[in-house]
Amino acid sequence: MIIYPYSSRQDLASMLLVRRFRALVEEYFRAPHSLSFYAEQLALTVHRVNEVCKYMTGKPAGDVLRNRRLLEAKQQLVHSDVPIG
Repeated sequence: MIIYPYSSRQDLASMLLVRRFRALVEEYFRAPHSLSFYAEQLALTVHRVNEVCKYMTGKPAGDVLRNRRLLEAKQQLVHSDVPIG
């Protein structure tokens, strides 16, 4: 018997959904997509994506998306010779 470190099948499903969401964010973050784009890709509502992200990560889905975009901006600033101005 396999024992998962999650309290229920719902937690496992939520974890998988968050993984799929983060994979989509990694794939599409460079384009200016709204959260509704990601929800549509997951065949869920924006509310449900936010709810599951908040439950599993403690952050709403919008924060996950913004944080990824900010990370990319920081990397561009550090590793690029393009002037900021």
